[in-house]
Amino acid sequence: MADGGDADSGPAAALPRPAEAREKSRSQKKRESSALQQYGQALSGLSPAILQKLPLPPELAEALSLWPRLKSREAKRRHMQYIGRLMRDLDDPSALEAALREAERETLSRELAGAPLRGLRESPGESA
Repeated sequence: MADGGDADSGPAAALPRPAEAREKSRSQKKRESSALQQYGQALSGLSPAILQKLPLPPELAEALSLWPRLKSREAKRRHMQYIGRLMRDLDDPSALEAALREAERETLSRELAGAPLRGLRESPGESA
């Protein structure tokens, strides 16, 4: 340009950008992707009853319901990557995480309430 250059070549271009304006590094993106994929793997181990209580998008719910039917290791690996991608597309994964913790807490309390207390129960051979 004849009028003194473009806006990107001035002294302001040399200043560091604010943290929120910077893009995430490739490593950070990989860490986040891996964490969401592991979270998806944890979801895949839940029972269908618990999954129905969670606020899952239809595509993610369908992908999680398909998981137990896969037999091949490679198919499971690829499918888990797909679940991880669907997890990245969620608007707010923390809301899903909170709902999951609540569902697990309810399940655990039901299991504990129904379990016999082993220390207080007599064994069959100790009848008086």
